[in-house]
Amino acid sequence: MTVKSTVIDLSGIKEDVIIEQGTLYLTDSVLNTRVAVTISNGVFFVDGIAQAQLPNVKVTNLTFNNNTVQTTAFIPGVGQFNFRSTPPLHDHGAVGDKAYDACLDGTHLYICKRNYVDDATVIWGRIAYSSGNW
Repeated sequence: MTVKSTVIDLSGIKEDVIIEQGTLYLTDSVLNTRVAVTISNGVFFVDGIAQAQLPNVKVTNLTFNNNTVQTTAFIPGVGQFNFRSTPPLHDHGAVGDKAYDACLDGTHLYICKRNYVDDATVIWGRIAYSSGNW
């Protein structure tokens, strides 16, 4: 097997790079970091990245190598949202409601702003949405 390094300026390339099987190694010339993209049976495996920016990614199941399933979302600077299956019955919530609880139903997104206090303190907010065009 011959290993070859080539420096390519990708800024003007408009065509696809097609790899049917194997591994493509990419090195950042500024930071000198390397990532390996391996394609096997139509599945991409990426190794060597610390972060990625991906537009409009929809994840239906996020399962890690140890079969742990991720059920929460973390937004830096905001916190971790714990998604529930049912919305609150009242804006004051109920015993057990916690800050960053969230729920989505057919008409609203609900966000719990603080832990449950009592039946007079508002802890939930909601945002109406529609599934139509906008």
